[in-house]
Amino acid sequence: MSGVLDAALLATIVTLFTESGKLHNVTARDQRITAEGDGYVSVISRVVVEGRDATGAERTYDTVVKAPLPNIDVRKNVPLTLMFERETLFFDRIIPKFNEVQERLAEEEKLYFPLKYFSSGEYLKEYIVMENLKSSGYKNANSDKQLDFAHGSVVVSTLAKFHALSFIYKTRFPSDYSEVTKQLTDNFMLSRRDYDASGVRKYGKRVFDKFINSLRNAEYKDKIVKAADNDYNTVLQDFWGNGTINVISHGDYWINNILFKYNKDVPTGAVIIDYQMARHSSLVNDLLSFLGTCFELELRRNHFWELIDVYYKSLDRFLNIAGYDINDFCTRDEFDKELRAQSFFGVAVGIFMISFFDTEVPEIQLLFGGDLPDSFDRPSPKFEMLANDLIEDYVSWGLL
Repeated sequence: MSGVLDAALLATIVTLFTESGKLHNVTARDQRITAEGDGYVSVISRVVVEGRDATGAERTYDTVVKAPLPNIDVRKNVPLTLMFERETLFFDRIIPKFNEVQERLAEEEKLYFPLKYFSSGEYLKEYIVMENLKSSGYKNANSDKQLDFAHGSVVVSTLAKFHALSFIYKTRFPSDYSEVTKQLTDNFMLSRRDYDASGVRKYGKRVFDKFINSLRNAEYKDKIVKAADNDYNTVLQDFWGNGTINVISHGDYWINNILFKYNKDVPTGAVIIDYQMARHSSLVNDLLSFLGTCFELELRRNHFWELIDVYYKSLDRFLNIAGYDINDFCTRDEFDKELRAQSFFGVAVGIFMISFFDTEVPEIQLLFGGDLPDSFDRPSPKFEMLANDLIEDYVSWGLL
């Protein structure tokens, strides 16, 4: 055993695999995936567990272990307690239903979810032990290359399957769906338990002011101020919870939470990871979140409406394969109306996330701590460029 993962947690993992009967003569070795400065609020490690199964054959489990940062003070600025509860709920209640409603589909049509082996919700000792998807050939998109249309198409078509499963889940198991979705409320903009949302709301106000001061076009600036109605945080919170065509949404749908399968560098499929921000909200919110935080200018600017079409056609196709009519959930006219009604959500999320794409960004727990230095308010050239590009695109699409 190495000292990368907390030694007690690593020992617990060995015990779990032993006592569950999965393995005996168990050993485990770990390798940190995330490190300080990466901007994560969880410790994520790869743990390879080896031993012998009930037949005596050698068996290896390649896993990813996710645990909160050990500093309890982080929980004041980031809702870690709520986030781990949310992800455990997703693994224990939602994924089994998603898998059940697509069990009769051909394997190549199904949306795959990582296996969860073990988890704990004990306060300050939370963890999730899950399948390492990278051992099955999934990869992050190459950060050194521009995100192209092929990747964008896979991203939105995968999201369409995710939302289609929500529609089917609601249709087949309405009582269970209602019970689960009542728990998928805001866990970010409101103070609850050990989490104080005042820091993130201070960040929201300052980043909004910084964004407005970065805009060159006075007319565009007026549009954003008017849309925000002098209270950016509340507007963002309202859009997160609003919608007339609601699904179980991912809630944090951006490129870091998507892994791809490739054939000769061409993406052929994807799997969605990290369910800590899942919530019940408009189906277009995830779509707008991805496009609002997709600062690959060529993809967003040249293919926005094409990607919208890919999403809706993929939603239609998956529901049809599963034996359902998309018009029973949302016609194209209803979808387009929802998209326009919720369109400012994409801008609002873009404003919120833009600092993460800027240079020299503080750790997220410091970003949301409420005590950012005065230098934070001065937009860098990159921040100004991203801000103006985002608004120019939304204006050109007729959504602002």
